[in-house]
Amino acid sequence: MRVFGRTGGVDLVADRLLEHLPEASVSRRSGRALVVSPLPPGSTHLVAIEIGTPSLTGVAGEQERRQLAEALRSGALEGPGLGTAVDLVPELQVAVSLVPEGVPDDATLAGMWDLASVVAGWVEGFSVAPDLAELRGPDGSVWATGPEAARPAAAPLDGGATAPAEGGPAAAPDHGDPDRTGPSLGRVVARLLALVAVSARSLSERDGHHDPGVRAAVLAWCAAVGIDAELEPAEVQLLQAPGGDVTAEAVIDGSWSVEAAAVLAWALSLLPLPEVDRLVDPGELIRAVGFPDATRTIAVLASARLRPSAELDELRRALATVHWRVRELVRRPEAIDLVALAAAEDLPLDPAGLRLVDGDLAVGDGAISAAEPAALRLLTSTVLERHRAANWLAEGGVLGDTSTAT
Repeated sequence: MRVFGRTGGVDLVADRLLEHLPEASVSRRSGRALVVSPLPPGSTHLVAIEIGTPSLTGVAGEQERRQLAEALRSGALEGPGLGTAVDLVPELQVAVSLVPEGVPDDATLAGMWDLASVVAGWVEGFSVAPDLAELRGPDGSVWATGPEAARPAAAPLDGGATAPAEGGPAAAPDHGDPDRTGPSLGRVVARLLALVAVSARSLSERDGHHDPGVRAAVLAWCAAVGIDAELEPAEVQLLQAPGGDVTAEAVIDGSWSVEAAAVLAWALSLLPLPEVDRLVDPGELIRAVGFPDATRTIAVLASARLRPSAELDELRRALATVHWRVRELVRRPEAIDLVALAAAEDLPLDPAGLRLVDGDLAVGDGAISAAEPAALRLLTSTVLERHRAANWLAEGGVLGDTSTAT
């Protein structure tokens, strides 16, 4: 369930929620807040209330608002308040997601709708059920309904990798794909651009080069495309550091961001994704999003759409399988028949679509068990970044905190 509004900031909404919900707790990070509270108060059913503005600013915000307007005009909803909601879309500045722990009972569902209406009043907006099944105004009145009422998406809140984290409005399904439970299209666009900025700055600092023009160009581009709120603290520190003040470790970590960015660019159908044992061409990626020309970036991403959930899940399973194989090779440095193992063992392996040699993962022209140490080091770093990005596409939250457990 989501609330969109045209007024109010993250801290204002979070503070009012703490006043409104006596058992609530809050965590804040980088212009976002996550409030967790039982709903209704006194119950044992937890609901995460995620507040953010990053996906409604800059080029990502234009994408998000346009997609929401298209969904509202699609004909799936009918009701007296639909036109009012459509008219509000261009002014939307804040988004709030309500995500229950598990499947909500009727009392929790009613509590979520009541709270959504209260928040909608604070931010002068409206609340939306998953899959746009229902639209309500700030007074709780039904503005429009679809063919069926839908329950809110469920997510565990036990600290696992799929719990809602301090990200933008990442827990609600994408308007164009009701099967999605990861970050919205606007959030994916913003995160891609953040990674491109980090990659560009890091690559400019390699080998002892310190071009002050690159630092200025990156910062100006970030401001022009409106992704400042999406940047994580370590990213801000890297981008703002004067030339020569960036540590070697930060440069290396930032340079590898190009592999995570490539996954998001692929998810937006901007670029093909190379085989996992082949590195991404940074120049090709940077040019694909129009950097450093902000006008071109906005034009390129104006028509971007996320691939279907089935394709994103397929990539996620494939990368998890590769990552497992890399880690297993450290434990057991011998050949493995991945296909036979996946069929015989109770392991979450999916080698379908991977390049194999004698049933084992291929690295270069041979099997991974015969790969050179340098090739294995590159593969280890590449799959780590890509696996994290693929998991983030399913989970949202903060990319740097996303698990890559296998």
